Amino acid sequence: MRAPRKRVLDKHQIVDFVNYLSEEERGDGTIEKYQRDVTAFAAWLGERPAEKDSVTDWKSYLLTC
Repeated sequence: MRAPRKRVLDKHQIVDFVNYLSEEERGDGTIEKYQRDVTAFAAWLGERPAEKDSVTDWKSYLLTC
């Protein structure tokens, strides 16, 4: 059985996400906010994989700021 792939969030994925939002005709303000939030999450993650536990930890981090 193969081990699950680690999902590290990188700049290329963020650009792809922003392009997707644009193709879906999301508003400029929405795209900017999502990009800012995802970029902050990626910076917080560093080289750690983006997993369910990471998202939970990110939410807790935001609530303590």
